[in-house]
Amino acid sequence: MTATIERHETRTTQTTTTTAVEPAALLTTLYAAIAAVADIDPDVLGSDRAAGRDLLGLAGAARAAVAALGRNPGHVVTDAPGVVVVRELVAATRALAAATADPAYA
Repeated sequence: MTATIERHETRTTQTTTTTAVEPAALLTTLYAAIAAVADIDPDVLGSDRAAGRDLLGLAGAARAAVAALGRNPGHVVTDAPGVVVVRELVAATRALAAATADPAYA
C-alpha cells in the first residue's frame, strides 16, 4: 500500500525598497515641515502620535542622506516628546544642510 502526502511550502521573502532622493529636494521638504510645525503645540507632536512619527521619519531620512554623503549622521531619535521631535527635525535638517554645503559634496 502506498500513501501520497501533498506537501506545500511557503516562503516569506523580505524586500527592501530604496528610493533615491536628491538632498536638495529632501531639504526643501524638511524646511516646509519645519515651517508647518512652527506654530503647532509641541505636545501634539510626540512620537506617540502619527504626526510625531512622520516628523521623526523625515528626520531619519535626513540623517540617512547625511550618512550617504559620507558624513557622521549623528544620533537618530526614535521616541521622544513633541519638543524633542521638533528639535530632532531641526537638527537633522541642519546636519543635511551642512553636509550638502561641504565643497566635497559638489
